Amino acid sequence: MHETGLSEAIVAAAVRRAAGRRVTGLRVRIGGHPVDPEVVAQGIQLAAAGTIAADAPSTWSWSR
Repeated sequence: MHETGLSEAIVAAAVRRAAGRRVTGLRVRIGGHPVDPEVVAQGIQLAAAGTIAADAPSTWSWSR
């Protein structure tokens, strides 16, 4: 469930920052929390469906 909330927050931040423009990509940097990247990636796809962030590819990095 943690990954679902994180995914929704990532998409919401991208949509807010895009200010109506289409989102062409997401750069995600995760640190400090153990998460399953596959679950987060799938959650982002679900959360982005029907938004300006739909189909935007994501790039991941982790900081420790």
